[in-house]
Amino acid sequence: MEAVIDKFGRILLPKKIRKTMGIKPGAVLTIQEDPQGVHLKVVEEKVPLFEKKGVLVFSGVPMGEFLTILDEVRNQRNKKVFNPS
Repeated sequence: MEAVIDKFGRILLPKKIRKTMGIKPGAVLTIQEDPQGVHLKVVEEKVPLFEKKGVLVFSGVPMGEFLTILDEVRNQRNKKVFNPS
């Protein structure tokens, strides 16, 4: 399979490769060069919210309003756990 580099240095990955590899617009690729040529590798996007044993888990860094809401929810939960009515 061949691709042509345009005058701006861009290359269009064929649709078949994009579909097979799951490469969507906005995907980030690393570019490595070696004596045999150039290698492109899709940078795996780490999803900050995932399900684990039926519970949604956030693995990112809470910021802004989300952090305020998170603190409020934690405080309410702790009141119920440590001061049951």
